[in-house]
Amino acid sequence: MENTTITTSRTLKLVLVGPPQSHKTNFVRTCLGANDPFDTKYIPTIGVEVHPVRFFHQGEDVCFNLWDCAGSEQFGGLREGYWIRADAFLVFDSTSSYSQERLALIREQYPQAKVVEWPHSSMPPPKILKKFL
Repeated sequence: MENTTITTSRTLKLVLVGPPQSHKTNFVRTCLGANDPFDTKYIPTIGVEVHPVRFFHQGEDVCFNLWDCAGSEQFGGLREGYWIRADAFLVFDSTSSYSQERLALIREQYPQAKVVEWPHSSMPPPKILKKFL
């Protein structure tokens, strides 16, 4: 039997930021291939959940480590501590005061990081991930 190994050409830490119920977890579920990523019952993320998602683009195999951070203050855990060494940020509901405050922090503390605001109703996750490549 031939041993085939798939290697990832690069890995990116992508932090999902936004207020509660702004569809961060639904974005992750869609990236992971869920048939119906929109659960009818809301279950808040506690702290952070990290999900590796492999993405193939123009012959390159990229692993996005999606850091789905809690939006709720009571479940925030380390909050901005999860952002350490982030390559990029995907900001949900960027018109909310919650997201505006975090956008200011991100731009101040991570000026080198790519930041994309997600208009979830108009753009599917694969097109969003391409913006980080």
